[in-house]
Amino acid sequence: MPTSRKPARLALLTFLAVFGSILLVGFFVVPYTITKMEKRYLLIQADLNARQAKSLANFASLRLEEGIPSNEVTAELQALLTGADADRGYSCVVDRGNTEFICHPMTMALGMSISTKEAGFIKMESSTDNSAIPWEEAMSREIFGAGSLFYPDGASEIVYMEAVPNTDWTVTTHENTARVHSELEALRKAMIFGAFVIGLLLAIPSSLAARAVSRRHEKRIEAEQERSE
Repeated sequence: MPTSRKPARLALLTFLAVFGSILLVGFFVVPYTITKMEKRYLLIQADLNARQAKSLANFASLRLEEGIPSNEVTAELQALLTGADADRGYSCVVDRGNTEFICHPMTMALGMSISTKEAGFIKMESSTDNSAIPWEEAMSREIFGAGSLFYPDGASEIVYMEAVPNTDWTVTTHENTARVHSELEALRKAMIFGAFVIGLLLAIPSSLAARAVSRRHEKRIEAEQERSE
C-alpha cells in the first residue's frame, strides 16, 4: 500500500505544481499585457484621430480657398461623414462661435450645441493639471489637439480637435473608449481561459510521467531489496 500511495501523491503534487504555476503566471502576466496593449492602442488611435482631423480640415480649407461657398463645403463634408458608426468612432465639425454642430454623422445632431452633451474635456499633454473643463469652453477658448471627453453617464472618448484655417470651424474626431475596453476585456478572458487549458495540457502528462517514474524507481528499489535478502 505505501508503494501505491507514494506515486499517487507525487503525481498529484506534480499536477498542482505545474497547473498552479501556469495559472499564476497567467493571472499576473495577462493583466500586465492587456494594460500595455491598451496604452499602445490608445496612442495609435490618438495618432489616427489626429491624421483624420487634419485631413478633413485641410480638405475644407482647400475647398474654401478655391472659392467654393461655405455652405457647399459643409455639404461636401456632411456627405463624407454621413453613415459613420457613431458608436465606434466618428468625425464632426463644430462652429466655435456658437459651439453648434455644422457636420455630424447623425443628421439629427446638426444645429445642436455641444453643450447639450455635458461633456468634460481634458487635454492630453504632460501637464499635471488633469481637471476637466466643459467641452464647449475648450472649443470657445480654441484649445486644439488631443484629449479626452467624459460624459455624465460614465462614457468617455478619445478626441482630437483641429481648426480649419481662416474659419471658425473645428474638426473633431472621436473614438469610443468603452468599445476598446470591452474588446480588451474579451481578450483578457480568452487569454486566461487559454492559460487554464494550457495548464491542464501540461499538468496532466507531467503528473502521469511523474507517477510512472516514481513507480519504476520504487520497483527497482524493491527488486534490489529482494536480491539483498
